[in-house]
Amino acid sequence: MKKTTTKYTLLALLTAILTFNAFGQTTSLVSIDTCGHLTYTPDENGNVLPDFSYVGYHHGEKPIPDVKVVKAISPVGGDNRYHIQSAIDAVAVLPADANGHRGAVLLNSGLYEVGGTIFMKSGVVLRGMGNTTIVRAVFTTRDPLISVNSKASPGHELIESTKKQITDEYVPFGARTFTIESGHSFNEGDRVVLQRVPTQKWVDLTGGKYGWSIRGYTVDFFRVIEAVNGDTITIDAPVIDHIYRGIANGYVYKYNNSPDYKTEIGIENMRLESSYSDENDRNHSHRAISVYAAENGWVRNVDTYHFTMSTVSFSDGSYKWTVDNCRYLRPVGTLNSGTRYSFGIGKGHQILIQNCFSDFGRHDFVSGSRTPGPNVFSNCVAMNCWNVSGPHHRWSTGVLYDRVSTDLDLNVENRTNSGSGHGWAGANHVMWNCHTYSRMVIHDPPTDASNWAIGCIAGEGITGVGRKATEPLGLVESDGVHIAGIPSLYRAQLNDRLGAGSASTGHPFPGFTGDQKIFPDELTITSAVSGSNAQHHGVTRLAEHSYDKDVQTRWASDPGESDVSKAWIEYTLDGTYEIDKVRLQLFNSWIRTYSLKIEIDGKAVFDGTSKLTDEMGWNAFSFEPVSGSKVKISMTRKNSFGYIELSTHETRIHGSRDDLAHSLSEAIAE
Repeated sequence: MKKTTTKYTLLALLTAILTFNAFGQTTSLVSIDTCGHLTYTPDENGNVLPDFSYVGYHHGEKPIPDVKVVKAISPVGGDNRYHIQSAIDAVAVLPADANGHRGAVLLNSGLYEVGGTIFMKSGVVLRGMGNTTIVRAVFTTRDPLISVNSKASPGHELIESTKKQITDEYVPFGARTFTIESGHSFNEGDRVVLQRVPTQKWVDLTGGKYGWSIRGYTVDFFRVIEAVNGDTITIDAPVIDHIYRGIANGYVYKYNNSPDYKTEIGIENMRLESSYSDENDRNHSHRAISVYAAENGWVRNVDTYHFTMSTVSFSDGSYKWTVDNCRYLRPVGTLNSGTRYSFGIGKGHQILIQNCFSDFGRHDFVSGSRTPGPNVFSNCVAMNCWNVSGPHHRWSTGVLYDRVSTDLDLNVENRTNSGSGHGWAGANHVMWNCHTYSRMVIHDPPTDASNWAIGCIAGEGITGVGRKATEPLGLVESDGVHIAGIPSLYRAQLNDRLGAGSASTGHPFPGFTGDQKIFPDELTITSAVSGSNAQHHGVTRLAEHSYDKDVQTRWASDPGESDVSKAWIEYTLDGTYEIDKVRLQLFNSWIRTYSLKIEIDGKAVFDGTSKLTDEMGWNAFSFEPVSGSKVKISMTRKNSFGYIELSTHETRIHGSRDDLAHSLSEAIAE
């Protein structure tokens, strides 16, 4: 069926000449005025880029608090589950302060082995001392290590007597105001559900052939009423999926939360682990943290190791949570469907995941089926990706990918009959200033829904050719050039809404360097050659990728070679030095070892097996100083996975200048 004029008008806007001002490059969709505020360009139906800043803990209007410690414990021998749970339960019965906080449980440094899931309670913060506080799941079920409520939590219940239909012919994307039937009982401050009920026409256009239905795609969006003017209602967070006659009807309800609904919970400053028997073991804890039916919480400064599924996942009833500065590392378990969704937003509402890192995930930054936006992934990095990031299936709506970087596809696409009928995975998604070393698939979905790629860089291009289908290309602007004037759309919108300064500036991101520290004795590599180069998912793993200070790239020898003599790489330095150490950030090195030979100008200085020496995958090889300008690293036999493949993300060579050789070379030159 032909698109409505809305889509074509918006496409025309996107082909407009880019606007420039004192704050730098902007787009035809949003610009910065002379006062530093954002100005949006609507189409003829009023559709605008939505304000994604209504996400996270208290919508970003309150900082994450430093809740006072009221109980501190240290690890005990054996199972610490009851030990930790008792401390949480004791704090949970204390009176809450004006902000709903009861106090923090401090886990002192040490190893806490636990034999079952720890359950959080309202008003309680679970805090560690950093990576010296280790909580390890030692059970052999797939249950989460820490849970806020459970899958059995009933969630919310609509109050049918309050139901009122939206009467506007068309409620645009990004709108916050609309009209409802008269005779309502809504007031400012009411917590409501904005319910979108599709018509059979919508089902036929989008997912009828994948088994979609009206009932199955009726979605509830949590909102709060900010103003009431007669029958005109203004809500806090914007509409992120169009409501218009013939395609989808809208309704507003009051609702009740379940009795076990939780609020004001924090998990912070610790290392979470899952024990395992071998690298293919799936009978151990799959999720570090699971959140159901809970509002206004946070997870920050948490590293997770060996979990088959995720660092944190948000499911039914999770609302206004922030995840900040967390890492998904060294996952364990067979690499197949249903695993490694590193940071996942299922049916979570208004979730913010920022400054997070994933290594060896499958779907690293992902939303699920019928995810009710807005939700945001901001300033996140994934490396060693085994599959795509983006919405996974079944019409996830209103997600902003803001400065997200991956080394494989970042897609919003029609996944057709993948799984049990994934279909159109996402609609009304915005990719803003994102980067991928692979391709970016942006499909244009049916109806007035859209998907945008703005200021994005994709090594293999932004395309409508997907993994399962080729569809019309979504709306692309500033292809290959980041939007300099608005580096982060989320931060710009938050600053603009809160009056925190110019939309083009504001809170800086800490960024992620992957522990790329510069050492005083680090030598300069000028070039590298290799015996062979691998191609993975269309990306050639070149020798120069191993010293580019970018943890998302890597060099790899060709695993298709049957001759181990082709698995080598040789570096040339900018002079002759007394070399005494080589550090390699070897691929998958926590579960894989390499048999290596290291030579300096042809002289062997190491012949043995790699050994992991720190958390970020570095392997250090030290030896007596040897003078030279070339360092060759070769495999001598198959690696521990049985492959003839040598691969390193980064290589560092250390030493000091050979003063005699340097003096002689200078004398000869003269």
